Amino acid sequence: MKENIDILINKFKLLKSAGFVEGIKKNKNAGGIVLENKFNCGADDLCFPDYEGIELKAIRDYDDAPIELFNDTPSGPYMNTTQWLTNKYGYPDKTWREKKAFKGDVNSQVINKIGLFYGYKLRVEKKKLILEIYNFYNKKINEDLYWEFEWLKRKLETKLKYFALINTTRIYSKGKYYYNYNNMKIYKLKDFNVFIELLKQGIITITFKNGYYKSGKYKGNFHDHGTSFRIHKKDLSKLFDLITSA
Repeated sequence: MKENIDILINKFKLLKSAGFVEGIKKNKNAGGIVLENKFNCGADDLCFPDYEGIELKAIRDYDDAPIELFNDTPSGPYMNTTQWLTNKYGYPDKTWREKKAFKGDVNSQVINKIGLFYGYKLRVEKKKLILEIYNFYNKKINEDLYWEFEWLKRKLETKLKYFALINTTRIYSKGKYYYNYNNMKIYKLKDFNVFIELLKQGIITITFKNGYYKSGKYKGNFHDHGTSFRIHKKDLSKLFDLITSA
């Protein structure tokens, strides 16, 4: 792994020396796509790291939004758990009022409202993480959805045993976005038990992003944008050890 890290650092230094790099897509959040393209990472894979065993994550310097660790759909007694959750407990979509969306954050410390009528909280058990659903009066009404630790452990240790966090600056000029890659920190995952403890403390949270395609051939169809396990940048040192910087 040391050799892969050294190669990655050299590639990053070359990219950094190039200054502002034109975005590949018009998407204003395409800094990571540019990065993967420059490093010849190939197509993004939800299960495996981007570059030679190292996951790459690009964020803007001033952005304090939580960092997405990985996506994982909950299990349960339904064919499509996220669509079931959306249809049963969601709220009217902004565009299609007759359809339901489900977007919001949950953690293990407090009951968080998503929409007007239902609240959600995570419960950490011995072998799985359970999503508790509460009615308007905070009475628990459902706990069918869950994540098994065995699968979460496999996903975490495969995807994020090593990861590089790259800080970027973005500017917009003449209809195009440009990215400057300022610095990079490379981390190593501590332990899955630490991950579980951070879930218990509410430091690692889960974000649901269920809505509908707004354009294209699938316009109006249900779209699960991913169920994300997230952590704030300030808490990264609780889950990872810093290896080196560039």
